[in-house]
Amino acid sequence: MRELLSLLDDARLLKLVTLLRQANNVVLCAHRSPDGDATGACLAWADYLRGLHKKVSIILPNPFPDFLRWLPNNEKILFYDHKREQANQLVKEADLICCLDFNDLRRILDLGQAVEKSKAALLVIDHHLFADEAEQQTLKDLPAEQLLSFPELSSTCEIVFRLVCQLGGYDDMTKSTAACLYTGMMTDTGAFTYNSSRPEVYQVISLLLERGIDKDKIYRNVYNNYSVDRL
Repeated sequence: MRELLSLLDDARLLKLVTLLRQANNVVLCAHRSPDGDATGACLAWADYLRGLHKKVSIILPNPFPDFLRWLPNNEKILFYDHKREQANQLVKEADLICCLDFNDLRRILDLGQAVEKSKAALLVIDHHLFADEAEQQTLKDLPAEQLLSFPELSSTCEIVFRLVCQLGGYDDMTKSTAACLYTGMMTDTGAFTYNSSRPEVYQVISLLLERGIDKDKIYRNVYNNYSVDRL
């Protein structure tokens, strides 16, 4: 089943492997007001890269909602609007910056200026359509091995899962990582009520369940965990 979920041809896969192999200090970032897909994708991709013995930092423009605070390892995330100086230093030291769940630098607010100035290689993993061609900060001009854009897929978490599988990382995937990926897929499809008719979505879910996740508990954590203000 895992082979059927492959996204990249052999040439693009080899170039991606080379890109990751050459990186040591990696920064992951996602769009402002990060949702379950953006946050889950960052946490899962970071876990995979740490398994490759990379130094990984996750920087988000601002905090995610409180109902995502249960996500494993979320305490390792740095928020740019809280620790700008530290975040800028991490971006400056990075040799690879992964842009997850966005394809326009304006979507990461002031963090985009630091990324734009960086000499690090960029890797975009995203499922959104690109903005109008007249816009100046879209990232669609990157080489194919650095622009992993699949608008037809349900979520960036689905892309990350399928990439990790193709890169040979499924057998080492932890339950915590699988929970982050399931959360992103669930929230970006409204608990699988839309944008989730492709059979591959449920093949991914099946493989995530094999890692031991409790999908019902994840649902309760996200949808039955409202603050008084949100109620």
